[in-house]
Amino acid sequence: MKIGKVLARTGIILFSALCLIVFQLANSILLSNSDASAENHFPTLAPNTVTLTPAVAGGTPAPTPISTLEPDEYFEKDDPKRPEVRYIEKGDEQFGYGPVNDEETVFLMWYTDENGTHYRVVDSTSQILFGSVDPVTGQRRENGFNKKVEERESLKTELADLNVKLRGEQRATNQSFGFSGLLLGVGLVVCILATAGVCTLATPIVAAGAVAGMAFGIQNSSDYASLDDQKDAKIAQIEDMENDLGEDLTKPEPPLPDS
Repeated sequence: MKIGKVLARTGIILFSALCLIVFQLANSILLSNSDASAENHFPTLAPNTVTLTPAVAGGTPAPTPISTLEPDEYFEKDDPKRPEVRYIEKGDEQFGYGPVNDEETVFLMWYTDENGTHYRVVDSTSQILFGSVDPVTGQRRENGFNKKVEERESLKTELADLNVKLRGEQRATNQSFGFSGLLLGVGLVVCILATAGVCTLATPIVAAGAVAGMAFGIQNSSDYASLDDQKDAKIAQIEDMENDLGEDLTKPEPPLPDS
């Protein structure tokens, strides 16, 4: 009879230990998957290369060549006649602009969609690129392609920060629920192995810890959901901004106001 009780108790202990192992393994897999899903927060188009040519220092400066480019010329990425830029002044290889090689007053602006990257030549007076000119003050308004590129870069930074916070909340959620499960498992083992008095003493302590862990886990889950909503809203803002950039690149250049 005693042997049967010992075997039953041993079986229960082994089963509890197995449940704890399975719980911790599932928790680790969930954490790994959540990190991977957070990285895939925003579809990124394939990078498009903008060839940059470094300036050569020293030597006698060559005469400035006469530009053969005309404002409002358009090019596609694979066009062999597409001009190159000295550097990307603002933005990136998908949405941005920069000065054209060997040109003092000519700029190239570009945007990317599902059909590739599209380029437009403008000059330094462009209201499309640098903002419309107020006819009264003569100052540039902050409604140009350049300002929208800046705003897109700012939104991308905010999105990256949100994803860092999301990963933190996901880890905190998993840890809180994992702590609760571990406490319950330990409490079960203690009650199986210890006397009734020890079990009675340990039960309220274990239960309080488990409830606290669950409460933290629920709060972390709520915070994660809120951050996830903010992430979706930020992605929508970026997509709207990129659509605006595409529309700007194809707008006709308005005439400058009379000085």
